Amino acid sequence: MDSSDSSAARMTPARADAAARAQPTVLGLGVRFVMVAAGYYLTARLGLLIPYVGTHISLVWLPTGIAVAAFRRWGAGMTLAVYVGAVAANASVGGPLWVSLLVGVGNTAGTALAAWLLRRGGFDDRLLRRRDVTVLLGAVALGMCVTSLNGVAWLRVAGAPESAHFGQAWLAWFVGDSVGALLAGVPLIAWSRDDAAKAFLGRAGVGNMALQAIVLACGLAIFAGALDKDSALVFPLLALPTLVLALLAMRGGVVASSTGVLVLAMAAAWGTARGLGPFALRDASSGSLALWSYVTAQACTSLLISGIGMALQSSRRQFAAFLQNTPDGILVIDEQGTLLHANAAFAAMTGLDADALPGHRASEVLLGDARAVEALIADGAAPAVTELTLPRAGREPLHIECAVARYQKASGHWQTHVILRDVTQARRAQARLETSEARLKAVSDHVPALFAYVDRSQTYRFANAHFVQVMGVAPDQVIGRTMRDFLGESAHDELRPHIEGALRGERQKFERTGWKQNAQTHFLAEYVPDRRADGSVDGFFLMVLDITDRHRAELALARSEALVRTIANQMPGLISRMDRDYRYTFANAYYERWFALGESPVGRTIAEVFGDAVFDRVRGRIDEALAGRDVRFDFSNTMNPPDAPAYMEVHYVPDRDEQGRVTGVFSLVTDRSESQRARERIEASERQLRAVTDNLPMLVTYVDAEERLRFMNGTFHEWLGVDLAKSVGRPLVDVVGAEHYESRREHLRAALAGKRVEFEVVSQTLSGPRNLQTVYIPDARPDGKVHGIFTLSTDVTALKNVQQELQRLARIDTLTGLANRRQFDELLEQALARYRRTQRPLALIFLDIDHFKAINDGHGHGVGDTVLKEFAARLLQSLRETDVAARLSGDEFVVILDGLAARDEAVAVANKLLLAIRVPMTVGDRTLDVTVSMGLAYLDGSVEVDAKALMVRADRALYRAKDGGRDALGLAED
Repeated sequence: MDSSDSSAARMTPARADAAARAQPTVLGLGVRFVMVAAGYYLTARLGLLIPYVGTHISLVWLPTGIAVAAFRRWGAGMTLAVYVGAVAANASVGGPLWVSLLVGVGNTAGTALAAWLLRRGGFDDRLLRRRDVTVLLGAVALGMCVTSLNGVAWLRVAGAPESAHFGQAWLAWFVGDSVGALLAGVPLIAWSRDDAAKAFLGRAGVGNMALQAIVLACGLAIFAGALDKDSALVFPLLALPTLVLALLAMRGGVVASSTGVLVLAMAAAWGTARGLGPFALRDASSGSLALWSYVTAQACTSLLISGIGMALQSSRRQFAAFLQNTPDGILVIDEQGTLLHANAAFAAMTGLDADALPGHRASEVLLGDARAVEALIADGAAPAVTELTLPRAGREPLHIECAVARYQKASGHWQTHVILRDVTQARRAQARLETSEARLKAVSDHVPALFAYVDRSQTYRFANAHFVQVMGVAPDQVIGRTMRDFLGESAHDELRPHIEGALRGERQKFERTGWKQNAQTHFLAEYVPDRRADGSVDGFFLMVLDITDRHRAELALARSEALVRTIANQMPGLISRMDRDYRYTFANAYYERWFALGESPVGRTIAEVFGDAVFDRVRGRIDEALAGRDVRFDFSNTMNPPDAPAYMEVHYVPDRDEQGRVTGVFSLVTDRSESQRARERIEASERQLRAVTDNLPMLVTYVDAEERLRFMNGTFHEWLGVDLAKSVGRPLVDVVGAEHYESRREHLRAALAGKRVEFEVVSQTLSGPRNLQTVYIPDARPDGKVHGIFTLSTDVTALKNVQQELQRLARIDTLTGLANRRQFDELLEQALARYRRTQRPLALIFLDIDHFKAINDGHGHGVGDTVLKEFAARLLQSLRETDVAARLSGDEFVVILDGLAARDEAVAVANKLLLAIRVPMTVGDRTLDVTVSMGLAYLDGSVEVDAKALMVRADRALYRAKDGGRDALGLAED
């Protein structure tokens, strides 16, 4: 119908698809469900009021239109609503419920199929194209085949009377469903907020609403009983809606017209069902058929007129879009020469206001030479294109190409379209081209080369002034002559292959020898094809340059290169030069010897000589050299020729011209096989060393003279979590940290000075602190110079722990866990030293378990040991944190009370011990009463006494307590 609208329809998803993808709320979904089910049921009841065949088949079945629209707008989610409405409608007629259920399946499936076919067929809800009408009719026809066949089939299975004539029943069902789909489906599918606003709002909407009222009034007048059936006004009123609906279709489109048809159809159906109107005949079937014919005619007429109207509107939109978007200025002029329309392009050309131009005479708008257009309009016979110059105020004149089209309208009046194309830029470009050609001739005449242009007939069309110097003829004596005529048969035959190649589109470049002023001269000739955009060749450009001086220089250069080659061929390595295309321009003889090439690589690229694999390996390095950098790298030979070294060092040096630009690369390749093998032996040795050291339970490193780490074994990572790859090569201080480095700096400097250093240190590792026995061994070479140091750090933590445990056991009583005699002696000396320094009182208590021998003899040594351990535990529980308890031997114990305030404090502690010991002890199944005798010696800070004398005083006090009956505290005399 119209390409722009159809394109938009194809590119814009249908509103139904968008709605189907939307996610409504539960309330919204419920409202939709009720609307569809109720609408289906109520319109079904309306249709069943005027059955055509039996009780189930009506020729006006609006529910199909509701169902198709529901599926189209809201998708498959409406299946249950449609099914419920269909079952309820069929059940309301009577008959078995299972028939209603099965018929409802067909009614739902057929309408769903129609909606699916609309989506698959690219249907546009707005019915903008004739194709949309065709798709709608086809989808409805196929879908209603399903509903009608399914319904009639189940009615026949159930034995319903209306199925006796299967064909008639099916056709009536099919026709009724199809008409209902058009009557109710079209307005419900096409209805949208925007289209409804266009149809019923604004000035046009008021008129459309008035037309809708006329349709409704006609329907009510005819079918509501206002007129008698035999009234003379019935048939005029039946015909009037057709005209009104056609007018609605033209004015408001498919929404307005289909809504009017639906209103009229419902009024007609309702009135006919009530026995009113011209279709309420005695024969109900005939009345139904008449009603169907009437509403079908209204629906189809309205739909077709809507389609024609939409096509007309589309054509108008296309023409308006063309007028507004074409780059050419367009004027529409009537036969009186009055301007009817000027598009935006014309306004942009002339700087005029397009909206203010209509109504003016064309001669007032078109100034200067453009007035000739008025004569062309009057004559009605204009040439195809007329070029005019249009003056513009304050701007350069406008050069335009003008075309005039004059035609007669349906009214009989003539109208003219004037198309104005701005060629100002083209004329300006043409002037620039002429200027450029003049400049080109001026330049080419002063170029020290013969320059010409030859067309496909081999005729000279351009020649510069250098022809006079080279050929002795003026350019005007050359132009227009063929090459054969100008050069002669012999010279033309020599040049023919190059001429024919150029005319085939192949660039030709060659050298020739000739005579100039009685001297042999060398010329460089080049033929460049003149190609069109389509690839065809119109001719070629010819340039001939005198290169005699260059030729002589090249001979001298060749002699120099021969000398260089002689020298380079004696060098034990590869010497070459490559240009920027990676092509060899020089290579010495060793290339052929090492790689058995058979011929020199000169003139070929690296890829051509050695293959793409080798080229890919070195290309990046060559590019670095071409960028202006010296490049060195090692290269391993994978081609394995018999005489080529396995390992080579490659050195690329940029070759710069006089301006400093890099024009190529010099290459020097030397044999590094022996040094590489030595390096591999060293690396193998290092791997073996690492394999050994990584499995030693010690830290092994090598630090060079600059204090950089050159080797670390794997134990560093295991013990300390050090990343070996990131640490090797870094300064030692950066790896271990400033604090760790400072603690070992003196040892490090001594070792670097040539001295072996041993020391122990505690280091924090991942598993905790470790005691390390560390040795620094200088790496002294035969010349006496220290190049670095080896460091070995062995974990002696276990040994240290054993030593500490032995020391602890030597100072502890193993049975009670108290200090033994050795530790007691040390602690007493320390306490006396504090006593002398601080002058704070000190007390010493001797304790002896009463009758301990009887316990051992009566209960055994095991019980005795248990009593001793319990005795020691009670001692510790009763003492202060600063007090010290020790076992001297057997059942003899001693307590040091340090930092006392007075004698009473010491006595209080002693009495606390007496009470604690008196508590019966439970040993196994026995309860023992154990007591203790104690002797207390007190120093008040003024008395100077040694450890032995203090112990003697405490011992005498102990015996005084025993003599007093035991289980008591004896105090030493001051």
